[in-house]
Amino acid sequence: MYERIIKIIAEFLQHMQIGGQPSGDKLQELERRGFTVVEISTALSWIAERIEAGNLIIGSQTSETSFKHRILNDIEKEVFSPEAWGLLVQYQELGILKQEHIEQIIDRGALMNLYQADIHALSLLIIAIMFHQPESNHSMYRLLLQADERIH
Repeated sequence: MYERIIKIIAEFLQHMQIGGQPSGDKLQELERRGFTVVEISTALSWIAERIEAGNLIIGSQTSETSFKHRILNDIEKEVFSPEAWGLLVQYQELGILKQEHIEQIIDRGALMNLYQADIHALSLLIIAIMFHQPESNHSMYRLLLQADERIH
C-alpha cells in the first residue's frame, strides 16, 4: 500500500511542479487507474502536512541549482541498480526526500549488504524513511485515513 502512496505523492508533486493543482479530475483519474480513496487521501495528507510545516516547496519556489546530487563511491554504486538510483534522484528533486534521507538510504542499503537493489527494494527503504519521520505531526496510525474519510 505504501508503495502506491509514494507513486501518488510523486505524481502529484510532478503535476504541481509544472503549475498544476490537485483537481477533481486528477483525483478521478487516479481512482480510475485503481488507486483507492484512502491511498489518494493519505498521499494528499502527507503533501499538505509537509507544505504546512515548510518542509516541502512546490513549483517556481524551487531552484534546479539548489539540488546537490550525491556522487557514489565504488562500493555504494553496487548497492542500487541504475533505475533505483534514478528514482532516488527524482524523489530528491521533487522534494520527497532530503539529502539526509538519501544518506540514510545509502547507509541502510550498504549495511543490509544489498547488491543492485531494484526499485521494489528501494521503495521499502524509502517507506521506512518517509513514513517514520520524527518531524511528522501525526502518528503512523493517523497517517492512514479510515475508509470513509477524505481530505477536502
